Amino acid sequence: MKLLGLLTVSCLTFVVSAQHEPKPKKVSVVESKYELPAPQLKQPVAQEPTSFAEEMPTFKGGDELLFNYLSENIEYPAIAKEVGEEGTVYMEYVVETDGSISNVKVLRGVSESLDREAKRVVRSMPNWNPAKDKGKVVRCKMVLPVKFILD
Repeated sequence: MKLLGLLTVSCLTFVVSAQHEPKPKKVSVVESKYELPAPQLKQPVAQEPTSFAEEMPTFKGGDELLFNYLSENIEYPAIAKEVGEEGTVYMEYVVETDGSISNVKVLRGVSESLDREAKRVVRSMPNWNPAKDKGKVVRCKMVLPVKFILD
């Protein structure tokens, strides 16, 4: 009999402890009457450059000064001279809204040395007059052929 009483107590203990498990607490959402300000970007997101605009970018002083600038600043690489390399390197770049040059890359190159020199000269160009489209200054892609011809 004593054994039966002990079993009953242990079963009751199990049942009681199962009934007293902590219930999950309900979380209430409190709406705030205050709105947080939207995060401010430090710099505005630049629009995608256009390939065509009503007024395309121009080198300050015109095409003649651009050709003079290129001819005065291009240094024919010695290695290219030695092996007789000639050709046209097609450069792509973006004229930014402030007239500066960015995103310079070779579209079609001739050799590593000529491509590198063309890239250097295009990167070092002074600011251009930026493009305008519908009365607004816009970013604009440009393509410039840079010819290398040995004398």
